[in-house]
Amino acid sequence: MWSGRRVVAVSIFTMRSLLIYKDRWLIMRDGLMTLDNLFKISSWNVRGLGGLSKIKQVMTRIKMLQSKVVYLQETHLTSTEILRLRRRWQGQVITASFSSHSRGVAILIHKSVPFQVTDINADIGGRYIIIQGTLLGEQLNLINVYGPNIDDQLFYNNLFLNISSLRGNIIMGGDINCALNPLVDRSSGIDASHIQTRRVISQFMTDMSLCDIWRVLNPDKKEFSCYSSTYHTYSRIDYFLISKNLMPNIKNCTYGSIVISDHAPLTLDYIAAI
Repeated sequence: MWSGRRVVAVSIFTMRSLLIYKDRWLIMRDGLMTLDNLFKISSWNVRGLGGLSKIKQVMTRIKMLQSKVVYLQETHLTSTEILRLRRRWQGQVITASFSSHSRGVAILIHKSVPFQVTDINADIGGRYIIIQGTLLGEQLNLINVYGPNIDDQLFYNNLFLNISSLRGNIIMGGDINCALNPLVDRSSGIDASHIQTRRVISQFMTDMSLCDIWRVLNPDKKEFSCYSSTYHTYSRIDYFLISKNLMPNIKNCTYGSIVISDHAPLTLDYIAAI
């Protein structure tokens, strides 16, 4: 028996059971358990969506991941070219564009996700989007970031100052272009190029009670999200930084394979409170 937890099973049909677990409804069909309030959130640096074939490849991959909220970085789409993406996604497509050759971020929210947007802050430099809203009554801030590949502490200072004034919990994802712990997050074990950026991010994570949820779930694991063909090294620079009080809502957090792009997608299984 689990202390403080109540589990009730009610037989409905031969192959179907209904469970109540911690005030959440879980449906079991044909022996497989699904959650009607579980949402897959993915973050992926796609390294450009300029060509139609690349968009099709990326969207096919997203479909395979079964992601319903997607943070994309390096879209390389202008505001007029975003239509190519919108035609292939059933739901909201919110973007911050820069040029057809660099930067650009987008957040895709599937029509099946009952997320109600209340405010959008899209960076004119194409480096971040901050979306405020509610999901099943819970106030959430969806933040997609494509960080500079130089040691730019000013960028992160300004970003986190913007974020610090937000109400509600935070799900921040993206390519921050910085290994938070080079010893385990880089194949070389060192990174002397982002010292100030790392210090600023770590300080704000402490101040705002954010955590690197993949590392929390995998404290001793070594896994990388990006391959540099220039230096022939691997690094983990793609993250989900979330409010610590959302940790009980996270079922899983995993990296996919490095295909199509030089980055792997990172997927979070988020259980929304009902």
